[in-house]
Amino acid sequence: MEKKCYRCRRIQPDNYVRGLGLNERWGKDKLYICIDAVACEEHRLSVEAQHSGDPMFYELTQEEIKLHDEKNNDYRSKSNPLANFERVAAWMALYPDMDWAQPELVAVLFAQKQIDSYMSLMERGMEGGVETTDSRAQDVHVYWKIARIIHRRKTCQSNK
Repeated sequence: MEKKCYRCRRIQPDNYVRGLGLNERWGKDKLYICIDAVACEEHRLSVEAQHSGDPMFYELTQEEIKLHDEKNNDYRSKSNPLANFERVAAWMALYPDMDWAQPELVAVLFAQKQIDSYMSLMERGMEGGVETTDSRAQDVHVYWKIARIIHRRKTCQSNK
């Protein structure tokens, strides 16, 4: 099967392209992109024609957009792509006198972020794409253990 970069449209050897996980979501044939966009002359020229910066900058930006889309699908609500930030901020607001600049509370906050994502996935009947509900539950346990370690060490030092 020919593997053609979806950007430059050149047929590339197998070891020169990587598949993008967009075919499942968009129902298209597998899409490929050149591994090193700068080495692909047509790709490089097309990027340079559109932008004045380093072509790899725009390639990295596209990778970040893809990652954001995949992760946001796990975190967002049905209508608000920033809902996870609003939910966690509302949870933090319940403790207005809390000094959040403490390592153990950062661990608790990270655990809460995983709980929020788990609940959001369950609400929408999803298992998760980038991380599953099971891996998020494991993360919660890890973050709470980290919070306990930090708290115990802090308590032991203050008792000395």
